[in-house]
Amino acid sequence: MVDSLVKVSTCALCGSDQFRDEMRSDDWTLKKCESCGLVFTSPRLSDRALAEYYRDSYYEQGRASYQDLQLAGPTFGDRELALRLLRRSGRIGSTPVRSLDVGCGGGALVEAFSEAGFEARGIEPSQAMAEAAAALGRNISATALEDVPVASVEVVTCIHVLEHVIDPLSFAKNLTRCLVPGGLLAVEVPDYGSKAARRAGRDWKALYPTVHLHQFEQSTLTDLLRRCGLKVSHTRRLGGSAGGTGSGAKTKAPIQSGLTITAVAARKVPPRSLIWPLRKLAHGWPGLRAWCRNFYWNTLGNGEYLQVVAMKDDVNQ
Repeated sequence: MVDSLVKVSTCALCGSDQFRDEMRSDDWTLKKCESCGLVFTSPRLSDRALAEYYRDSYYEQGRASYQDLQLAGPTFGDRELALRLLRRSGRIGSTPVRSLDVGCGGGALVEAFSEAGFEARGIEPSQAMAEAAAALGRNISATALEDVPVASVEVVTCIHVLEHVIDPLSFAKNLTRCLVPGGLLAVEVPDYGSKAARRAGRDWKALYPTVHLHQFEQSTLTDLLRRCGLKVSHTRRLGGSAGGTGSGAKTKAPIQSGLTITAVAARKVPPRSLIWPLRKLAHGWPGLRAWCRNFYWNTLGNGEYLQVVAMKDDVNQ
């Protein structure tokens, strides 16, 4: 595995070569750019090692249940995101509104967008997963992002993907390229600046330094999107110890133990508070459920994931 490691020499966001150690374990090190604040793994797995892993092992990991989770139906969060973006995209003027989910996994979000009225499709680098999702009737293919036509969709979603890519700035520019002028890009990543991340440190359950090559927080994610010519219109925190990601995206790549492909030990469940019995009641009322989630994740600041919606400038081709 050591032969598969490469040292990062320049920041993927700003190009600086001035870093400091941010966090260390026996097996991995996180660096922080002194210029823009982006945090990243260095040394990291090589391009070839990563490509082979995502192609051959990413959805397997010795657990059929993980594949089943990826192929499960849309969640409440999936449908909520679809409806929010449908309302926001209405002024673009295309009917039906076309959407593209990049790195869609089993395609639950694609299904939710289709249900909401989008002309929805998804692309997924794993041929096996794309075929399994397509067998469920979801409009999924193993098309490369580079092969998606310019200005071909009104909405692009990229849920828990950006932290995995080697060059997030180039990747985000490619996402932007797919959008029509005035189109919307929704990105979701683990929030390295969250209370949970700061409190847990090396034990944060969303860290995964092996394949989460970059650790974003609000400042670095919005900076990246602005460098792509996008105007950030909405930011919110989602998910927490009481529930999964706000978009309903299935947690990816349970790889935590340094730069070796191993599973994460099951995390300890925190003690349930006296308010826990009300959770079941809230789940039965969609409006109340959404309000409670927003209050817990944003007002109280307990969200562990960051979701940003940005718009492509009308004149930005």
